[in-house]
Amino acid sequence: MRKTICSGIMTFCILVSLSSCYAFDYRSEEAGFSVDIPDDNTIIVSKDLFAAGSNKSGMHGIAAISQQSIEKYTKTAFATNKFESDLKKIAEDIKAGKDILADPSYAYLTVPQNELQVYMQKLMQDNPQSLPGNKNYKITKINKIPALEINNDMLLNYEIKLPIAYTRKEQQNIQKYNPYVKFSADGKQMTAQYNLISKIYILSQNDQLYNISSGYVEFPAIEQSETVFAENKADKFIQKFTDNKVDKRAYKKFSKAFTKKLNFFKPQLSNSELIIKDGIFNKEFKVPHNWLYIQSNQKVENMPVSFFSALPVSSLEKMGKEYIDSKLFNIETTKIGMNVESNNIDDFDFSKILKAYSEGVIGISAEYKPARPHDQGPKQFLENPVFTKIMFEEFMNKPFLNPREKAKLEKFVQIKNFTHDIDINQENCLLQFTYDVDLHLPQTLSKINRPGYDIFQETDLTDLSIHGQKKVYFDADNRINLLCYFTQDKTMKSNLIQKEYDSYNLFKSSLLKEKY
Repeated sequence: MRKTICSGIMTFCILVSLSSCYAFDYRSEEAGFSVDIPDDNTIIVSKDLFAAGSNKSGMHGIAAISQQSIEKYTKTAFATNKFESDLKKIAEDIKAGKDILADPSYAYLTVPQNELQVYMQKLMQDNPQSLPGNKNYKITKINKIPALEINNDMLLNYEIKLPIAYTRKEQQNIQKYNPYVKFSADGKQMTAQYNLISKIYILSQNDQLYNISSGYVEFPAIEQSETVFAENKADKFIQKFTDNKVDKRAYKKFSKAFTKKLNFFKPQLSNSELIIKDGIFNKEFKVPHNWLYIQSNQKVENMPVSFFSALPVSSLEKMGKEYIDSKLFNIETTKIGMNVESNNIDDFDFSKILKAYSEGVIGISAEYKPARPHDQGPKQFLENPVFTKIMFEEFMNKPFLNPREKAKLEKFVQIKNFTHDIDINQENCLLQFTYDVDLHLPQTLSKINRPGYDIFQETDLTDLSIHGQKKVYFDADNRINLLCYFTQDKTMKSNLIQKEYDSYNLFKSSLLKEKY
């Protein structure tokens, strides 16, 4: 499997499940590019990758591969003038009908960007297909820069074996949100078929190689008899949120705007942090340059919501490697696409992926919009701060479970060193929590849905320890913020993340009113 497929599909899978966000200007000194994207997108950012998209406009991104990486993985010298010289040869090869990406002479065009992609390429090294699908090549220009353009239409076939037979009702619950899924007559197999439409530009500037891609999933037509209608308000919301049908006009418009706003400059060594911007509170949160984050700003029932999640790139690579090693799926490439078939998941140890997720931070901000005239939202708790504080302390000091239930649950979850604190006045409130959690989870999750399975009799457990910190904030304007930071090893945690977490203080002491 080539890097072009790996990075494109992985990025798309993340983007396709998310919705929209605000305008964003991005500049990477280390990767040597900047881009100014249009509104209404979810973004994925690392030091050498930027991707943006929405359900309606598809996925659009750019990845930078350094000269050092190309020479490391291909053992050949690389420079921009080599690429531009090769483009002349490629033009002749296109006329001759050759598959450019399959030609060893141009192996650097699909050089991996990181160790995970190296690992994926090794697994697929016997695969004769460079990029499955109906593809065509041509030489073009992006902002007056010579480039190789690849247009591809890849057929994706999924066949998933289920651990138990799904009832008709269970099948319909899935089809409500993904109407393109079909089930076998016995309910033990789920299949789906999609087309992945993509356009890829490969170009070089300042001895760097750039992979610029746009793509979307084309879904099959649904017969009216197969449509499962929403039963309630929640169903309608989820259907709207998971509606991934791309507007082709919006897709083409975004793709054109994305490439037009790309600028390239000479890369410089940089250890600068990645900056996450919260539009609701106008605050910034910095993460290390070797991390990756996803951010999405949406409107949920007319309520602005901002979400971000960040983790080390090394954790993402380890998680990907564990997922691949689990052999949950067999991937077979054909001339026109890929066939993905699930294996038996009984031996899948989910804890290995969780343990690879060594550290992370999650932030959610929202501006509550009352739906009813008398609905005051969270600000109602600020009217009497003394009473709210008393009720909070009483609630936190009250046992959540009776001794018998607690003993039963502690087989799987043990909370230690739990602390809580509250700062409140008539303008805002801040709740803070710290805790250590010891988890003892079933190694294989496939048993849980089986008839007669009793999780409390499970003996095949795996241990996972987490140190967590959480802040919950709200104010008289009904703005809400949740910030969570966790790590599995306190001695290895990021000093920058801890510093940013500690300094991310939204609480304002009142000048006129005493803090309670």
